[in-house]
Amino acid sequence: MSNVNAHRAIQLFDEIADQLRQHVIFSDQEDADAITLWIGGTYLMDKWDIWPKLYIFSPERECGKTTLLTVIEAFVKKGQMAGSITPSALYRIIESSQPTICIDEADRFLNQNDELNGIINAGHTRRTARKILSHKNKEGNWEAVSLSLWAAQAIAGIGSQSDTLMSRSIKVALRRKALSETVKKMDFNFFEQQKQVRHRLELWARDNGKVFANLEVVPPSICSDRAVDNWKPLFQIASSIGGHWLEKVKTAYKTIEDKRRDQ
Repeated sequence: MSNVNAHRAIQLFDEIADQLRQHVIFSDQEDADAITLWIGGTYLMDKWDIWPKLYIFSPERECGKTTLLTVIEAFVKKGQMAGSITPSALYRIIESSQPTICIDEADRFLNQNDELNGIINAGHTRRTARKILSHKNKEGNWEAVSLSLWAAQAIAGIGSQSDTLMSRSIKVALRRKALSETVKKMDFNFFEQQKQVRHRLELWARDNGKVFANLEVVPPSICSDRAVDNWKPLFQIASSIGGHWLEKVKTAYKTIEDKRRDQ
């Protein structure tokens, strides 16, 4: 990457992280850096063998989960918000358009839905991200149809989810803001306002997509093998961006995994 392109990439990711911090109160500032790298990775889904979920949680209501999902939706590739989703709707929308699914209020319905959990969990690795079902063709005969489950998913809810989902996730903790803290009010057309940022991310991904195949970057082994696998793509993205993002990803990794290892 040329010095000019490297500067543009650093500036782009800095801008996104800044927007996240303007609108949301995080338990740790490093959460915004991890989310920013995750956002960039949604434009490179054809490059990953493993892609982590982003699980956003808080101990109670009104901690900014919906606001954060709304900001994320505005930056990711093909963002699609959902206050609820059925298993069949999830695998059909993934097969048709491979959006980035932003699922809100998961505490209301996800823990009790084994089929939906299974579909989400299967999408953790590209190799397992398939659903095979029976479908009646035009001749009236039943045939097996294979559908993709490979898509990025950001999920928000109160408290934790199943162990299988949590182990496949980068875990982001929110809290209520203190009386002394303020956040920037989000305009109703925030999504439309970020069109140019999404275009810049598309250009960044197009220009750097070939780089990732040759980036042998492995996070330090300070936690489980699953967590190392989850963070490896974020380390690769940070290495591609360069500059202070190398240190940012290391700090975010240590902060988040140390604090939320048992959550």
